[in-house]
Amino acid sequence: MHQPKLEPLQLFPTFLFLYDLEPARAGPLNEAVAGHVQNLLTPPPDVMPGQNLNTHHNLHTHAPMAPLLEVLSEAVERTAGKLQVQHRGWSITGCWANVNKSGVPHVAHNHPNNWLAAVYYLRAPQGGDTIVFHEPRQQNFPIRPNAERHVPANVSSYPLQVQPGRLLLFPAWLYHSVPVNRAREERMSVAANIMFLDAERVLPPLLWRD
Repeated sequence: MHQPKLEPLQLFPTFLFLYDLEPARAGPLNEAVAGHVQNLLTPPPDVMPGQNLNTHHNLHTHAPMAPLLEVLSEAVERTAGKLQVQHRGWSITGCWANVNKSGVPHVAHNHPNNWLAAVYYLRAPQGGDTIVFHEPRQQNFPIRPNAERHVPANVSSYPLQVQPGRLLLFPAWLYHSVPVNRAREERMSVAANIMFLDAERVLPPLLWRD
């Protein structure tokens, strides 16, 4: 007997966009930006044990960031095109560097009052090269059947491997975390928030203070 075709229809998907720079472009860019971040965090600010280091959230106003901002701008425009989003322009509402020392994680969080969150990796040593995205649909948790194999459609969290020169763009409301850095070397990334210009006039761009 002929089996009827079973074809899943994906509704309300959560998109994650990956942009990997060619090594020839990523190498000099990473070296320049990482050096600037290192200068900003020398001497290192006072933080509680187990916390990561951050720069101020105005990193996008610094001249050495221009090559990375060009990459980010290209990626945002391509992302808006892929999603077929109409807008009257966008801006960066905050941009900062994260440095995770060995043994330091970053707890689950999201980025309120923004459209997209972005993270670009300057250094991602083995053992410190993962970001974890968490299931946003709370109503999906009451019934969690065992899975024969873990695939994106049946997991409650998704670890994604990263590497230097990789830029990630994802919805700012999507919770994400960073596991403990198991490497001896530090992990370094630059994060940014993107918001539409017309909405930015109404919504406060940030819910935190430096």
